[in-house]
Amino acid sequence: MLHPSSMRQGLARCGRPMSTGARKLSGGELVYRALVDNQVSHVFGYSGGANLPVLDQFSPENNHAIQFIMNRPEQCCGHAAEGYAKASGRTGVVLTTSGPGLTNIITPLQVR
Repeated sequence: MLHPSSMRQGLARCGRPMSTGARKLSGGELVYRALVDNQVSHVFGYSGGANLPVLDQFSPENNHAIQFIMNRPEQCCGHAAEGYAKASGRTGVVLTTSGPGLTNIITPLQVR
């Protein structure tokens, strides 16, 4: 059986954050913070069950740091992000759900 202190050392070596008593962040919060840290100002997307935790972050509580623009269907999200990137010179970001949502953005990803 491992001693708790050796387990902590092992986790620290793996690069995993140690619990400091602070509140843990959800996956949606981590994704949103990564977008903010990379100066993303607009995200084009379509909602679905798999991405709801991320979409919850696009709320007034986060001071509207990123504008979420919903399009239908998913192909339009990809084309909108591409148009935004070409017109603004910034990175175009698409957020869609898994399964058919993901496969529906393949065409815009292939267009140059």
